[in-house]
Amino acid sequence: MNTKQYAKGFTLIEVLIAATILFTVVASVSQIYQGAAQSSIKASRSVELSALVPLLVDTISFNLRQADVSQTITQQGVLNSYQFSWSAAVIKKAPPPPQFQLETDSFVTLDNKFYLWQVQLTINKEEYSQQFEFTSLSWKGL
Repeated sequence: MNTKQYAKGFTLIEVLIAATILFTVVASVSQIYQGAAQSSIKASRSVELSALVPLLVDTISFNLRQADVSQTITQQGVLNSYQFSWSAAVIKKAPPPPQFQLETDSFVTLDNKFYLWQVQLTINKEEYSQQFEFTSLSWKGL
C-alpha cells in the first residue's frame, strides 16, 4: 500500500498572504484613527475659537465707542491662552438725519456722529492662527 501522509498546517505562501492582508488592515485602521484624532483636535480648537470671537467683538465694539475717530486703533492681548491682536480704522462717517426745530421752522443738520469702522482681528494659539475681518458701528454723543 502506497499511502502518502500529508503534513497538517499552512504553507509559507498562505502565511505570507495572510500576514500581508493583516498588515494592510492594521495600517488602514491606524490611518483612519490618526485622521479622526487630528479632526478632533481641529474641531475642539474651532469650538474654543467660536466661544472667544463674540467676547472679543463685544470688547472691540466697546473700545471703538470710546476711541478717537481720527486715528487707527490697535490693541493686543491674551484671552484663554489665545493671543489676539486687532486694528480698526474709520471707513465712513455720517451725521444723524436732519432734525426739525420748531423755533426756527427749519431743519438742522448735525455734525458727524456715526462712524463705521473696518476691523481686522487675528487670533493665535501655538501654530494655529485665524483672521477675521468685519465692520462695526459706533456713535458719539447722541
